[in-house]
Amino acid sequence: MNRWMYRAQVKPGKLQQLQEALRSEGEGWKEALLRQGAGTCSIFAYEHAIFIYVEASFDSKDWSWPAEILQWLVPWPCGGEKDAYQALMPNVFYDGTLEEVQSCRQQRDKKERKGAFAVLKPEMVSSYVFYHYQKQEEHPGSFNLSYSIGLLGELLFSYCELPALKESSRIGKLATDHTPLNWHEVMAEHFAAGAVAGQSVWTEMELYFAL
Repeated sequence: MNRWMYRAQVKPGKLQQLQEALRSEGEGWKEALLRQGAGTCSIFAYEHAIFIYVEASFDSKDWSWPAEILQWLVPWPCGGEKDAYQALMPNVFYDGTLEEVQSCRQQRDKKERKGAFAVLKPEMVSSYVFYHYQKQEEHPGSFNLSYSIGLLGELLFSYCELPALKESSRIGKLATDHTPLNWHEVMAEHFAAGAVAGQSVWTEMELYFAL
């Protein structure tokens, strides 16, 4: 199994139509996703932006939309022979392995899915990736095993489940201990201006679809 994160975009003024299509096609699409090899899938929306988190056995390029939903999305330039309607957001941080997350899920009855996005300063992208890999491999399971972050340009997409999962037994790949103690202060310097004082730089999104 793999976990994939994607970004898609709704046609101007068509978010309600997309929401209705997801609702009407939801049950049939869930069955199709399961047959395709998906274990869990969450789709979040904020204005025209769509974000997808999926755990599946298929390759990242094999994600596909039902025709009834596809009609409300904007083609994504990808340089291929045919249009894509989503862009892969490579993973830049995970707090727990997928095996750990799936194992912990079996021990609880309910889960709340959370999706949020944030924007980095362009010149701070590489620094953000560096610090997060360092934290991931020096202190695995330090936050929430289900927490994962994808990156596309300066755009971040985070996914997690609540209540938090915190039972990691993984030994990280780094034997060092250089993760900053003032983590949140250091991270604050990486984000683009525009956040309201006293509020999170992360914007939470509405869950539109869940498998």
